[in-house]
Amino acid sequence: MLDIAKKYEKEFQEKYIETWYDLRYQYYRDSSGDRIPQLADNCYDRRDFVSLNDAGEVIGFISYFFNDVNSTASQFGIISFDIGNREFAKDVLQVIADIFFKFHLDRVEFWCFDDNPATNGYRAFIKRFGGREVGHLRRSCKLMDGNFHDSVIFEILREDLRMHLMTPITFSCNVAIPELAYQTAYREDESVEENLSIEEVIDMGQSKWINIPQEFWDNVKKQEEEREARRPRPKRPIVYGGTTE
Repeated sequence: MLDIAKKYEKEFQEKYIETWYDLRYQYYRDSSGDRIPQLADNCYDRRDFVSLNDAGEVIGFISYFFNDVNSTASQFGIISFDIGNREFAKDVLQVIADIFFKFHLDRVEFWCFDDNPATNGYRAFIKRFGGREVGHLRRSCKLMDGNFHDSVIFEILREDLRMHLMTPITFSCNVAIPELAYQTAYREDESVEENLSIEEVIDMGQSKWINIPQEFWDNVKKQEEEREARRPRPKRPIVYGGTTE
């Protein structure tokens, strides 16, 4: 479940401090050290959320910088305090869906370290949702392990996402997203369906995972009807008294 991070600032900070010397979390930072994170005191230029479990405990943090002028969500970042928790995965996808379909921004951009164990999962994720890898920076940062690490930059545009959602996608149960830790095409009984469109995934119960407004699908349907109406039609022969002209 998602909630405003500022309401849980103390609990979040305590859990974050516990990650300081855990090398699994070094990929979340951009240096060899860290400090106590201060949450945004506004929602104008930055938006911070926490993911909560059924007991109301903080299990993850999701944030991004909000630029209304450029219609961009940048420096999108996630950190899980309960790695592998499905609820956190659902909340991450919900935040991304809200960026495009609730707040109507045009693009999301984020970066990660190339040797982060989750990076291959991020590549699979952006491929599923119409994004692309747009940059690679060599030896961009020295982390806690004492090594320099390359970083990669990703982006997802609203128009690309919209076109991707309209196109049937094949989901593979062999492609895992380490930090997201669940398969988009799983039914609730854990069986896997193939050759599903994203709308079919939502219809089979994923709507509570990715809450894309009905308005979006109504617009998609309207655009398809308009496109169909503009499509050239072959002229039919006109028949007069048994002859064709």
